[in-house]
Amino acid sequence: MLKLSAIFFLFLALISFGCTSYHQVEVSFRNGDTILHGTLNIPNGKAPHPAIIFVHGSGPSTRETFSYYADLFARKGVAVLIFDKRDVGS
Repeated sequence: MLKLSAIFFLFLALISFGCTSYHQVEVSFRNGDTILHGTLNIPNGKAPHPAIIFVHGSGPSTRETFSYYADLFARKGVAVLIFDKRDVGS
């Protein structure tokens, strides 16, 4: 609950900024012997940007689980990494 509240308040703080466009980059990274795949939403404009990594809870979920929120944050100028859990998605 605390994590969700923190995300909500961070989002409220960000809505005062203007809306921006962003681009997506498909990424992959290694965790032990497993390669995880994800999407990095990067705001257009001068870097550096603040960034968020969405981390999964229990249960099967893919990066699509967080795509709505990743879009919202990226449009507010925050870079966002979303990724598929092990053995789920790509």
